[in-house]
Amino acid sequence: MMKTLRYFMLLAMTAMVSTTFAQKVTFDFDADANTLFGIEGSSSGSGQTYDASGEFNEDKTATVEGVSVTVSASETDAKTRNRIWKTSPRLRLYNGTVTVSAPGHKITGMVFTVNWNSDKKALNFNATADAGTITLGDKDNQTATWAGESETVVFTIASNSQIKKLEVTIDGEATPAVLTIEGEEEFTDKTTVTITGTLPDGQVFYTLDGSEPTLEEGLLYSAPFQLTETTTVKAAEFDADDEKVGETVEKTFTKKEIEYVVANNIAEFNALANNTDNVKLILKDAVVLGKASKYVIVNDGTAGTELYDFSIEAEQGYKLNGSVTGKRAEYNGVIEMAGTTAGSDFTITEGTIEAQEVTVAALADAEVFGGFYKLTNVEIISEDNKFYFVDGDTKFQVFDQFRPGFTLAAGTFNVKGIVGIYKTGKQFWPTAIDTDQPVETVEVANIAEFLDLAEGTEAKLTLTDAKVLYSWTSNNGNNSTYVRDATGAICFNRTALGLETNEDVNGFVYVLRSSYNKLPQANVSAANETNAENLTHEAGDPAEAKVIAVTEAADYLNDLVSLNDVAVTVDGTKYYATVGEDKVQIYNGFHLDDFNDLSAFVSEEQNYNVKGIMVVYNTTYEIYPIEITPVEQGNPYDLNNDGKVSTADIQVIINEMKKPADAQDMKYDLNGDGKISTADIQVIINEMKK
Repeated sequence: MMKTLRYFMLLAMTAMVSTTFAQKVTFDFDADANTLFGIEGSSSGSGQTYDASGEFNEDKTATVEGVSVTVSASETDAKTRNRIWKTSPRLRLYNGTVTVSAPGHKITGMVFTVNWNSDKKALNFNATADAGTITLGDKDNQTATWAGESETVVFTIASNSQIKKLEVTIDGEATPAVLTIEGEEEFTDKTTVTITGTLPDGQVFYTLDGSEPTLEEGLLYSAPFQLTETTTVKAAEFDADDEKVGETVEKTFTKKEIEYVVANNIAEFNALANNTDNVKLILKDAVVLGKASKYVIVNDGTAGTELYDFSIEAEQGYKLNGSVTGKRAEYNGVIEMAGTTAGSDFTITEGTIEAQEVTVAALADAEVFGGFYKLTNVEIISEDNKFYFVDGDTKFQVFDQFRPGFTLAAGTFNVKGIVGIYKTGKQFWPTAIDTDQPVETVEVANIAEFLDLAEGTEAKLTLTDAKVLYSWTSNNGNNSTYVRDATGAICFNRTALGLETNEDVNGFVYVLRSSYNKLPQANVSAANETNAENLTHEAGDPAEAKVIAVTEAADYLNDLVSLNDVAVTVDGTKYYATVGEDKVQIYNGFHLDDFNDLSAFVSEEQNYNVKGIMVVYNTTYEIYPIEITPVEQGNPYDLNNDGKVSTADIQVIINEMKKPADAQDMKYDLNGDGKISTADIQVIINEMKK
């Protein structure tokens, strides 16, 4: 009896969904994109967002009420990644496709809510559809509308497209739901298989050996799983009474073998054409010359190269054997393997490497990534924010490529490292630096005294009741920490002090007085590389921003300031906090997602308060924004700010008229005729009549 009743209920439900209907389904990406796609959005220094597995390269699908939106990244443009921002979690897409699908229904309309690009005076929606037509709105109607009739629509993204919301209208006769098996049917490494049943209280059993799935012999499906070999997946659905529902569904997933271009040594790899894909490089006792967080420099005796996107537990001198695969590429003169992946035969062997003693003159003839060198008592000079080895008339550039924890400075040092390249010029990339000469350290009692020191001076800087204004770490791991005491503010650059925003700091630190493009900085001392043990720091109240005028920028470098009631203007691609003819550039130096697109803050009718760190780049004063908020607008005719327009405001005009013409404040020229007169009083009277 129960089975019969259940059968008729299923028939009734099928009849219900077979009727014609129209429905709107909404995807609110601006409010909940991360949850919709099941990823962890972030706000990294570059502004690019990755999912928890590392990159937004695999297909991502959001499903609402049976309608799905799938984002697929371009396989040919993996470096320009699609993003979901954490702080403003809308979709920001640069390539690939967006597929909207409503299985069993016809999609008859879609409305995309997008951003307005003030620079290009167009919507941030650059897409074409494989069916139907797209109509673009304007600045007042920031939508892109699709019209047509299709179960699935594929949008191909050409460039920056920012989607905040999508409304999908579906109409038509729904076909009975069918169990589905989804995944990349042809793959080279692995594919993820997802099985979706049709009954809320049902169970799905599947097999991977080609046999019929049953309750006794099948595998109970509970979550997506991965395949690494060619496999046929069969699945069947069973109801709460363990009765099979519908037919068995099957799908075959085929692993495709990659045809690699084999390079038997690094010299052969370097000789390949640029952008050669699917290269397998055979390493034979390749020695690690240097490494950073994302790449390793190796030499196997035939030549040297860079293995990029390759993070391994290998120190300088270790030997690498076996195969690595990736793309032969070039970046600023460096030949590299991009997207390096270790093969199953890849091994690492501990080892050491001896540095070869060379002269400055010999570096000009040294092979790039050719060996490990040392220079004893070599002189380093600084010119135009660049460093050079010098020996008489011979000069060779030194660049801190590996960021090994010390800061380059003028002086005499013992240096070890390798010869690298930038574009067409060779550089020395140090991996170790020390000095035989004791460094004289000057003691200073506060930040103001430190700022008065000559560049290149080692100092013991005492911090008393200092406040961390802001601490920021770049994608490369370089930290900039802005600290203020009662006398001034300074930027601690790459000091590894472990200071956090809003902490209170006391103690002392050994630092080098330096600058970067005219901005004063404090860098790690070459003689005293560790300093954290000399400081005490603990969480404190948020730092207060100093309210300053645009014209006071030079007096508050490295400080947390607020430029209040300023216009935000645009000149080409640059944005400025502007008051009259005076302005300070607004530059997203901290790569905060909220300020990647400053066009949202450009309005002729609105002024803003801009809070951030004041810096200088050569001769341009810039504020790195932390917060931009609109200024509340009062009635422009409430001249005495008493909350109403009255005869008291007329008196303000009369008082201004009594002043000499050259002393009058022209903001009271309400009718814009170039003078303050009874005509401006009439403006107030007209407002009072409303």
